[in-house]
Amino acid sequence: MKKIIIGVTTICLSLSACAPVEQLQDYKPTIDVKNTNISKFESDLIDCRAIATQKEAEYKKEYNEKVAANIITGILVGAVVGNVAGNSYGSNKSGFINAGIAAGAAGGIAETSEEAELATYGPKRIVDRCLISRGHPVISDLGKG
Repeated sequence: MKKIIIGVTTICLSLSACAPVEQLQDYKPTIDVKNTNISKFESDLIDCRAIATQKEAEYKKEYNEKVAANIITGILVGAVVGNVAGNSYGSNKSGFINAGIAAGAAGGIAETSEEAELATYGPKRIVDRCLISRGHPVISDLGKG
């Protein structure tokens, strides 16, 4: 059982890391260059990234904790449901339990979509809002560059 949990968790976390995401230190929102002082913008961008970096670690920690909790909950619920199904239908009880565990883990990851969005785009939105508060005309979607 422990090997299954570790295997499913590893696979799920690996899959969630597949999408390429621009790193915060490389993030630069789209601005209206005619209405801003570029040298001040570059200086403010560095300052705003520093502010966002402080929050980025917190967002990622919260996301990882939520994913782990949801996966474990999903695995436990999946194992119980698989056990019940295996008892009801008899022939391949371990197959039902394994399917329940896999489905539960996948469901646990799906429940973290809000936290994943915050961990991915939240720090970038902080950069955008910081720049806006300093008078720079950010014209891209907040957090999306």
